Amino acid sequence: MIIRLCFVEKKYFYPVIATKNNNRYLMNMHTPLQVLRLLFTGGVVLLLFSCGTDEVPDIYVDQRMETVDDDGNNIIRQRYLDAVGICEDAGKKVSGLSKKEIDLLGTRRYRLSIHKDKIVQRVESWGFGMTGHYVNPGECRFELTFEGNLTVRTPGRTVVYDLKDGVISEDEAGIPEAFRLFFEPVPVPKSLQDSLETMSSEEDILLGQPVLRWTRTDGSRETIWSAGTQWGFWEVPTENMFASTESIVLEAERKRSFYTMRITTQQFTVGAPLPNLEDGLPAAVQGKDEVPHGKTDTP
Repeated sequence: MIIRLCFVEKKYFYPVIATKNNNRYLMNMHTPLQVLRLLFTGGVVLLLFSCGTDEVPDIYVDQRMETVDDDGNNIIRQRYLDAVGICEDAGKKVSGLSKKEIDLLGTRRYRLSIHKDKIVQRVESWGFGMTGHYVNPGECRFELTFEGNLTVRTPGRTVVYDLKDGVISEDEAGIPEAFRLFFEPVPVPKSLQDSLETMSSEEDILLGQPVLRWTRTDGSRETIWSAGTQWGFWEVPTENMFASTESIVLEAERKRSFYTMRITTQQFTVGAPLPNLEDGLPAAVQGKDEVPHGKTDTP
């Protein structure tokens, strides 16, 4: 375990911990004495840094993920087409999805907006549902289903909003001084460094930005932005498949026994104006106002 200490006040340190599973956890404020006690729990390496002053630029990523079979077919979309075929073969009337809905089917859209004072993640995914003979005799009706959430992190607060149900599902207070540590360089854990020995990498340019293309022994591939290390973005593969405050993954293919998870990036900007991913949502989600939790009016 690695503890990185950042001095934020005269009497407080704030540690960032990088654990074996490569996730970054923010702990509560600790005095120097409390931190010393942590060192005696075993397996801990202490690294002391001063906090940097170079502000992270505005960063925006718009990505799409789908799961494909060995022939490159979107698995969920293929299941829909198979279900339509079964209904047609049985002589049923089919009320199917539109072309636009079929294009969304079996995909997950992931958008990440990073500003020095706000991090916004918007995740949306689409599947399908069907009602058959017992509900609509002689007919198969298909509909597009939707799941999604939006997470807004600011220096003093984290809000998670359910885009499907239109409710705030989480609302937690944070420590303002800790927010900036998302963008402080953190050493790559030794366990992660060791895993790189079985991978190969090469430098390249993608979407106008420098990247490292990593290849695993099973053929899985990841392309990661390599120009953000000064703001704490690792340029090596982690457990994250999407872009995050840990590393900006721009492309990925992770192979499994009978399928492959594939991620592509439609847009990636650094230092450009950010889109408003919270547009049209309640003021409380955008940090503008406080409202009771529960059902809210959404477009």
